[in-house]
Amino acid sequence: RNVKSLKPKEKEKLIFENITYLFQEPKLIENESVKTNLELIVGHQLSKLKVNELLKEFSLNLNDQSIVKNLSKGEQKRVTLIGAKLRKTPIIIGDEITSGLDESNKRFVLDFLKKESKDKIVILVSHDRDVLTEYTENVFNLTNHQLENINIESNKHLVKSYEKNNCLSIKYLFSHIKKQIKQKRFRTLILMISLIVCLF
Repeated sequence: RNVKSLKPKEKEKLIFENITYLFQEPKLIENESVKTNLELIVGHQLSKLKVNELLKEFSLNLNDQSIVKNLSKGEQKRVTLIGAKLRKTPIIIGDEITSGLDESNKRFVLDFLKKESKDKIVILVSHDRDVLTEYTENVFNLTNHQLENINIESNKHLVKSYEKNNCLSIKYLFSHIKKQIKQKRFRTLILMISLIVCLF
């Protein structure tokens, strides 16, 4: 199917029906309940019984009316995993999904995704070496818009070096700063005047 020929609404529908995206920071409505957030994720109503069963399955000592802002980051991540489980899309994409988690929550997240990968495509973007070496079948390194497949067993030293060398070039940093200054000239001018006033 030629995706380019689809209208914007058709593309949105195609993405929603086929891809679940797990963000680095859980995208939940903090002042709403767990149940409401899960209903927004899946796009339909859920029974109180179903939500509470899933919370128990994911080792969460919560109920369907628990307010998201009162949850820890690890608990919020688990709620998003419940959403991924309920959506049942063939593809799951996780962006730095283990970032900021303690070891227990990190292992829980990775074990869940490993299980899901048995009948789904799971793609993880990560700089976490444990993710690269323990939980994946294929590792790709993206450098200068080029995708390179890395054999984990024979190139563990490369995985380590990629993890350590994940930094932006000086040239890129300067060009990015220059671009930001051009885009936000007024804000930059105010900042410079403020700095001059503070110094003198």
